[in-house]
Amino acid sequence: MEVCSTSTPDRTSISTFTSDDEYMIALYYWYIDIPTQCLDEHCTFHQEVCTNFQLFGRIRVSSEGLNGVLSGKATNLKLYE
Repeated sequence: MEVCSTSTPDRTSISTFTSDDEYMIALYYWYIDIPTQCLDEHCTFHQEVCTNFQLFGRIRVSSEGLNGVLSGKATNLKLYE
């Protein structure tokens, strides 16, 4: 039985040249093996986080990884990161 878990990828942080109350767009992809039985869990997690952080856009969740385009306040995108 595979356990559904996530780990944090190596990535650079959002530019420090923006004010925290500015709106930004984040485009990202993260190649990671996600077991098929965990796809719904990942979708639910990202929906809840984006709702809580008032982020809008789309995130594609597949067994090959994540691909997202989100918009929102810079502060909230940093928290999502």
